[in-house]
Amino acid sequence: MRFKRRSLYFFAAILSILFVLLTYLIATRNGNNTQDLEEIPEHLKVPLRDYPRQDFINYDKVGKLGSVHEHADIIIYVNEQKLDLSQLKYQLRDKFVHLEERRGDVIHKHATGITIGYFLSTLGFKFEDKGSCLVLDDEQKLCETNTKKLKVYVNNKLIDNYKDYEFFDIDKILVSYGSENEQQIQQILGNITDNAKIFSKK
Repeated sequence: MRFKRRSLYFFAAILSILFVLLTYLIATRNGNNTQDLEEIPEHLKVPLRDYPRQDFINYDKVGKLGSVHEHADIIIYVNEQKLDLSQLKYQLRDKFVHLEERRGDVIHKHATGITIGYFLSTLGFKFEDKGSCLVLDDEQKLCETNTKKLKVYVNNKLIDNYKDYEFFDIDKILVSYGSENEQQIQQILGNITDNAKIFSKK
């Protein structure tokens, strides 16, 4: 009789523990879902437009959606720190050119006429003062000084008029603001991935 009573108490204790664990897991899961939903930017909750927005740079030169399907590698450095473009707020900002899959290193281009300036503007960045300043999405303004320069490289070559520069398949793009010397720039250029080739199957 005592054995049966002890067994009953034992199973009751096991059931109580399992109930508490199940309740905790359900509450945790629901809490995480709510948190994830809150973290999703507004632009990912609604369909993107099928035409280039007029507030973006050179929108009138952008070709028909789907006129190309190209990929380019990109990296952005500000004061020797790499910007994390894999953040949700930078993902799928525009149908014509975008980052996706929580990647911050590969641009997906879906129309002709897409420039570096156009792409950056979809992220909330913009060039000002004839390209001598880059304004980030948090309104931080990065302007050239005697010691800090704004440089854009495509395929290891320093380019001018970068906001109007159209990039193409498997291009490698570096946007850099800071006081890096040539050796440091070369090291950063070496950090650009080759992932665009994978996406373009080349």
